[in-house]
Amino acid sequence: TFGKADHGFKAAKAGVAAQRALADEAAGDAVVEAARAFWSVKLARELGYMLDDGIEEIGKAVERMNARTGADAPSTQDRQRVAVLLAEAKSQRADALAGERQALAGLRALTGIPDADVEDSELVAVAFKLPAAINGQNRPQARAAGLGVIAYDELTKFQGAFYFPDLVLAAGAQFARAQGVDDPPSAFANDPYTPSAEPVWSWT
Repeated sequence: TFGKADHGFKAAKAGVAAQRALADEAAGDAVVEAARAFWSVKLARELGYMLDDGIEEIGKAVERMNARTGADAPSTQDRQRVAVLLAEAKSQRADALAGERQALAGLRALTGIPDADVEDSELVAVAFKLPAAINGQNRPQARAAGLGVIAYDELTKFQGAFYFPDLVLAAGAQFARAQGVDDPPSAFANDPYTPSAEPVWSWT
């Protein structure tokens, strides 16, 4: 076939490998998004705890202000400032709660676990040193691109092979025997009942 089969098989193998690399890319993206959702839940809850403490302290300050009377009583402006601060803290607490619920819903959607949740350990800083250089040759996108080039190159050679004809060599043999049948009277007569094993060759 002048390379048709060989180039076709190579193109198919490269295409399958490229699709597997793209599947690895999709799996890696899912892992990254799941990790992002996990730490988003942790961060939102940590912020919520901080805001709860702040709201509690502001509430105590308001009580102390209300207990002050006479010349030591707080002014109207001071009361308004504290009220605005308390309202801002409660608003930020509501935003943190909404962010926590959204991140938790994303985590459950990505993991496929309806009741997935994060552990209750304290959120602490992690020391991590970034590498000086990142090699992109092992990335799924780079591997898929390289394999795609190979597949297209093999398909080009595959199509080019159609300029040449396909040659087929076929061989066959036949054997027939029938007892009780007399030999033909002439050597030139057709005798399909006597033993014969003559190969038949044909070119296409």
